[in-house]
Amino acid sequence: TGYYYYYNGTYYGTIEAAKAAGGTALGTDITYVPYNYYGNAYTNYYGYYSNYGYIDPYYALRDQLKNNQSNTSVSNKTAEDGEPYIYGKKNRAGWSTVIKYINVASKGDNIKVDMNGANTVSKDVLAALDGKNVSVTFVLDNGVKWTVNGKNVDTAQDMIIYTQYNIDFIPDKLVSKASKDAVSKAEIGISNNYDSFGSEASVTVRFAAKRSGCTAVVYRYDPDANSLKGIAKSKVQSDGSCTFSVTAGGPYLIVLK
Repeated sequence: TGYYYYYNGTYYGTIEAAKAAGGTALGTDITYVPYNYYGNAYTNYYGYYSNYGYIDPYYALRDQLKNNQSNTSVSNKTAEDGEPYIYGKKNRAGWSTVIKYINVASKGDNIKVDMNGANTVSKDVLAALDGKNVSVTFVLDNGVKWTVNGKNVDTAQDMIIYTQYNIDFIPDKLVSKASKDAVSKAEIGISNNYDSFGSEASVTVRFAAKRSGCTAVVYRYDPDANSLKGIAKSKVQSDGSCTFSVTAGGPYLIVLK
């Protein structure tokens, strides 16, 4: 009983509202604006008339919903080794599926992805995420978690999130100085180079649960200056996990105090 706007499948209560929905692209030309469903522009045989022909609003909306469904449908193919999938749903595999989950996610949602042996997040995923208040958590085989929110994507590029515990790369002299009076420490390799990720990511690593309550001070090693730069502080949670933000790869030292 309203004014049906063919271009977005919406009914409006007044012709003015329908015109406004057209915006500047359609202006106020009545030939480009929906007519009253029960008005003169509608016939039982042809249906709803627009500038592009006779279209029944029911079928127009039905077709729109079908298109939306096809754009968000996901594959039921079981993930192969090295192929990421939606966590706990191995038949929701591949980056294209992850992108479809991102496209239909609501504000504040977090999508969890099992990397399944992969170490690189596709730039297409980050492009789909870019600007949205939606997060994706990528879980590596060793339990390390990387979380990226679309608001923190600056440049969509392939992001290597390979993370290795217990590396031995930072000079002992620097480690000893930074970890003086520490209760524990760990050297962690993030990515396989020093390049920027193009995004800020939150990395969650885990210590023994007995370290709960400690403060984790995180340093990044700069080989050119042969120095450690403090980048974050984080509280160790009850399960031993701590989370900190990174923007580039390299060797990291985490000191617990």
